[in-house]
Amino acid sequence: MGGSTPVRYQWFFNGDELVESASVRGARSERLELTNLTVPQGGQYTVIISNDMGSAEATASLTVQGRTPQLARGPPDQVGGCGEP
Repeated sequence: MGGSTPVRYQWFFNGDELVESASVRGARSERLELTNLTVPQGGQYTVIISNDMGSAEATASLTVQGRTPQLARGPPDQVGGCGEP
């Protein structure tokens, strides 16, 4: 891509535009930072870089290994009637 500044960046996750959040920083910058990743955040990350002369894009695949947390044991069942402690 030729041309000059300003250069614009936009990041996408599986085709959806990323926005800034507690775990996503740099959604519109040259450097994307992801924190506290979980398995569902694995997928295709694409950046589109553009200026007045045109645009270019690059895609990378991210795999997050591990298990999604599961509740090992729920709270015990409670039985009671109205007005009973």
